[in-house]
Amino acid sequence: MYNIDFKILKRLLALAKDVAEWIEHNQVARMMEMVDEVEKLVVKILLPGYIQVREHSFLTEDELYEVLMQSRKLLYSN
Repeated sequence: MYNIDFKILKRLLALAKDVAEWIEHNQVARMMEMVDEVEKLVVKILLPGYIQVREHSFLTEDELYEVLMQSRKLLYSN
């Protein structure tokens, strides 16, 4: 049985794989190791058309901003 804090589901969630792509971080698992446990959610999802269940990691909005601020990639330029 999964131990899910359903309060986290009421918050904005960002797919960790997408965040890593935005900041050009090539190791999603390593990025997720630096994230606070209460600020991430790992869910097993069976997508339509797939046979396997895949594990997807999500970041809360607060942790999304934290990861972006720690990123070395320049996201905005003048």
